[in-house]
Amino acid sequence: MLGAALLLAASCSKDIQQPEQKLSDVLIVNNGNWNSNDASISSYNLTTGEVAAEVFFAANGQKLGDLAQDIIVYEDKILIAVSNSKIIFVCDKELKVLAQITKDYSPRAFCIGEGKIYVSYYEGLLGEIDPSDWSVRTTEVGPNPEGVAYSDGKVYVANSGGYVPGYDKTVSVVDTKSFKQVEVIEVNTNPGKVAVYGQTLYVTSFGNYADIPAKLQAVSLADKSVADLPISGVNSMVSDGNGLLYVLSGEYDENWTLTGKVSTVDAATATVSGTFAEGIANAYSISYSKGHIFVGASDYRTDGTVYIYKEDGTLLSSVCSEGLNPIVCLIP
Repeated sequence: MLGAALLLAASCSKDIQQPEQKLSDVLIVNNGNWNSNDASISSYNLTTGEVAAEVFFAANGQKLGDLAQDIIVYEDKILIAVSNSKIIFVCDKELKVLAQITKDYSPRAFCIGEGKIYVSYYEGLLGEIDPSDWSVRTTEVGPNPEGVAYSDGKVYVANSGGYVPGYDKTVSVVDTKSFKQVEVIEVNTNPGKVAVYGQTLYVTSFGNYADIPAKLQAVSLADKSVADLPISGVNSMVSDGNGLLYVLSGEYDENWTLTGKVSTVDAATATVSGTFAEGIANAYSISYSKGHIFVGASDYRTDGTVYIYKEDGTLLSSVCSEGLNPIVCLIP
């Protein structure tokens, strides 16, 4: 797989003819740059290979905003979190905005449980969205939360701590009935993503970018023991919902170019079962949807590239994201 990945690592070409803007099979959410109001959504047709840029703008006549962070499907609705704009868009399957959830908080990540949509707010809150009227109630968690995961009546929230006053190293456990934090689990510094399988909580963390390394950890929910998995340079993680985790990791060279790969982890046994996608330059993000793994690559300056893999690690194609910093892909 290495040769294929390296051959596809070239920057996006802008010489291609753009098809008519329309919604297709894959939605590519481009994070954009901080304070640039340049977040966007592109679509990619898995069958024809056509790419359409700015499909949210085409559907609504308005920009998506500043720092798109996550996207999720709930029944026949699509929710989009735009962090720096402090807004959640509720859209139909054509991305037409039906409602806007506006709070003085910065939404970061979604999960679904018990007919509710949960969202982390960077200001130290977990929100519970009621899809009957799109109202939100909030509860306090740790500082600067990022990833969230639902399991068995609880929401697990990774508290990163941000840069100021300093990194945190906890996961908040929120009981959905009382909607209160009922437990705090200590993990590695600067946690980012969480996933739950059975009685095991998986947590990725960035460390402190110095003497504390990034890690993937498995936490026993029975006794809270923590084990480090043997993957170095952990960047991000996504679950397929059926017992497999896909973990993006990478190492920087002397020019600060990150070369990434994907490790497959058996969530039932907490073991690494394989690797693929080795050699992706500027690996930035990983997401999973309907049997496909998407790895976004970005140099933070030009339109990114999305590599699309089958679950067995076979590279299907690569596509220009038609936007900066592709962060998550979704097949509605």
